[in-house]
Amino acid sequence: MGLNFFILFVVFFKDSYVFFSFIFVIIRSFLFFLFYFSLFHFLFSFIFFLLFQILFPFFQKILIKL
Repeated sequence: MGLNFFILFVVFFKDSYVFFSFIFVIIRSFLFFLFYFSLFHFLFSFIFFLLFQILFPFFQKILIKL
């Protein structure tokens, strides 16, 4: 199945330069997506961690008062 798909792609992109540039663009966009996703995930987790560190004693005081 995969080989037939690959042959179909090679036939479709007769010029190898177009074929390889197409593959490169797909891989590059995928890598950029992964990079930005991991970066935003790291930033959000870091922000939530800081908020938790700041707000947790505050919530603890409220709970102790209750």
